Formats: sequence, C-alpha cells, structure tokens
Amino acid sequence: MGSPTGFGAAKVYAKVAMKEIILDDLHLVSAGRTVRVTGQSATKAPDLRGTAELFGVRSRAWEMTIALNHWNNGDRDIALHDRGTAPQRFDSFRRSRRLGLTPVGANQCSVELMQAQMGENEHPTLRKVELAELSRGASCDVTAVLTKMGAEVGTRALLIADTSKHRSRYCARFPCHAAEVAVVAYVLTRIAPFHHQIRA
Repeated sequence: MGSPTGFGAAKVYAKVAMKEIILDDLHLVSAGRTVRVTGQSATKAPDLRGTAELFGVRSRAWEMTIALNHWNNGDRDIALHDRGTAPQRFDSFRRSRRLGLTPVGANQCSVELMQAQMGENEHPTLRKVELAELSRGASCDVTAVLTKMGAEVGTRALLIADTSKHRSRYCARFPCHAAEVAVVAYVLTRIAPFHHQIRA
C-alpha cells in the first residue's frame, strides 16, 4: 500500500530502541518500569492478572501513561494506564478501545488500524477509515512510521488472509517480539485522533 501524500519524511522519527518516538506534536517514550495489573484483556477475558510495561505520552500541554499489558492467559493489549494531566475525555480509554495483539502465523502478530473518533459525550467510537484519513488524524504518515519500525501495513485480506466481513479493514503485521509497533499504533489510532479532536 502506498503512503498518503502530504506528510513528508521529516515527520517520521521512529526509533526502534523506543528511547523516544516523535509523532508530530506527541512524544512517546518508555517509562522503564513494569507494574502488576488485574482486569480483563482486549478479548474480554475477565479476572486476569498480568504485568504492564509503561510508556509515557506527552504533548505540549499534557502527559499520560499507557501500558502494554501481558496477561496470564497469553493475551497482550495496549490501554491507557493513567490519564495524568490529559483532558478528561481520555478517561474512556481506561475501560474501552484497547488495542489487542493477535498472533498470525509463526512468530507474527497483527493489530487493527481502526481510528478512535469522538462520538456522543466525547466517547471514543472506532471507525474504519482509509490510510490517508488515519494519517490526517495522527498528523503524520501512519504507514511510513510503522513501516520504518519493520511492520507491513495493508488490509486484513492481504496481510493475514482474512476472508471475513472485516477483510477490508487495515492492519499492521510485525514480528511478535517487536511489540513496540503495537504501542506506536495505539498512539497513532487512539490517542492522536482524540488529541486532535477528530469527530465521528
């Protein structure tokens, strides 16, 4: 899939080491710590225990913490851990709109690239949008950022051989050990469009 125009290479600063990733006006960095968590995973499996790798996200006006959760049933997902000083509208991400990592094939994982848009009462609604619209919501070239990190970006039909009614949705496929791709995808598809107040 080609990258949308209008977002130059200067806006792609992905560093695989996760020391810091700059996504237009959002900065993502590893917090360097892990905490214990309980709850349910993105697949709705309840009463789980696990550990969470923490990452800081900051804009010019606020800071928050997101988590890569490793659950004891093998599930992994990304969610908001602490809203910090971010606007109250982000609170919904603690309870919903997690981004799950789905194993596909040998040592490969995928995440869906659905965009969180502001719905009624500022609640996040996930929408299938074209790659160019994903990039507008993130204010950077989503395909270029994820590709630079070693992911493939395309439809579910193309990348994971999906034949279901969801086959036209976009996803990113990457080695399962490179979970930082999923963390970046979460910021690009959840946090960034809400930060830019993209409305449904």
